[in-house]
Amino acid sequence: MARALGESVADMLADCINVAMVGLKGRGKTQAEVLLARDAIDAGHSALVVS
Repeated sequence: MARALGESVADMLADCINVAMVGLKGRGKTQAEVLLARDAIDAGHSALVVS
């Protein structure tokens, strides 16, 4: 997601960007959300994944 926006996850967090993913079942949305949340947590922020 961050690469698609041309930013790093740290840049997205600094810009206060929220992410909502919508799509068909089985397309990897939850996996992508967990990876983004993990990067945010590793950067010292909090994250919430809701499915």
